[in-house]
Amino acid sequence: MEQEKVYFTKRGYKQLQEKLEYLKSQGRKDAAARIAEARSFGDLSENAEYDAAKNEQGLMEEEINKLEDSLHNATFVDELIVKIKRLDGKRAGDEMEYHIVGTYEVDIKQRKISRESAVGKAIADGKVGETVSVTLPNGNLSRYKILERRVVDENE
Repeated sequence: MEQEKVYFTKRGYKQLQEKLEYLKSQGRKDAAARIAEARSFGDLSENAEYDAAKNEQGLMEEEINKLEDSLHNATFVDELIVKIKRLDGKRAGDEMEYHIVGTYEVDIKQRKISRESAVGKAIADGKVGETVSVTLPNGNLSRYKILERRVVDENE
């Protein structure tokens, strides 16, 4: 079975590596300390703190495994800034600027959208002056004109 690609900018990959290393070192130490402290409270069969600490540790180990898999299946992409103009709907004529980033770098408040999202893929693959059509998650079709497109320098 082919592994699913996970898109990263170089900056996003580095940030995820750092998070993984933190979880594998300090995160595991912290989890072990919480378990040891909870164990000191006595009878483990009725110790909610112990159960919570073990559950938290299990969730962290799942996250570590997921991050390792994602890094292993990394596909590198450039971070793009794309300025678009909406051509239809209530907001026709609105101009918007988006950063097209990797999966783990999404931040809607900062207008960072995933290259894997419907809009992200369409505008990342489009050329300046081109009109792209996107089927949104709600099933509606939306059209955008690409006004500007540039690759972000890793040091920005």
